[in-house]
Amino acid sequence: MKSAIKKIDTVLKKIENFIVISSLSGMFISILLQVILRYLFGKPLLWSEEVARYLFVYFSLIGISYGIKENSHIRMVAVTQLLPENIQNTIDFILNILVAALFLWLAPQSIPFLGTQMKIYATATEIPMIFVYAVLPVGFAMSGIRLLINSIEDILKFKNTPNLTECQDL
Repeated sequence: MKSAIKKIDTVLKKIENFIVISSLSGMFISILLQVILRYLFGKPLLWSEEVARYLFVYFSLIGISYGIKENSHIRMVAVTQLLPENIQNTIDFILNILVAALFLWLAPQSIPFLGTQMKIYATATEIPMIFVYAVLPVGFAMSGIRLLINSIEDILKFKNTPNLTECQDL
């Protein structure tokens, strides 16, 4: 089971890294080109802001999954830090499962929305909007899977932790 989780984790990490790095680089390049062409040559690009905005959508939605992996999302822990560690871990586990369920529910729910975007095109680039919004089910699914992986790893970690009574005997 650990090897399957590791394989899924590796695949997700490669996808996340590729999309996050590519979209951030694309945003930077399109905005840089816009600034250079507008202020140095007086010839602004008509499409750069639109491309940067759509790349930001990809960056944000895939970034959710990446942030889950890195455990870098902002959390409200003021109350839970007052509780014993085992209760904190239980609350974290339950919240991970609930949020994973939400993401995995949202993934297929967002697919019908894509059908409504098939005949709509972006103004400047004339990109079909279905390509822009296709990241919704993918990002939701990746985030849900990430949370499930975290939950499974928590269970495995808990299983391998010796009981407190065993530790006291040492």
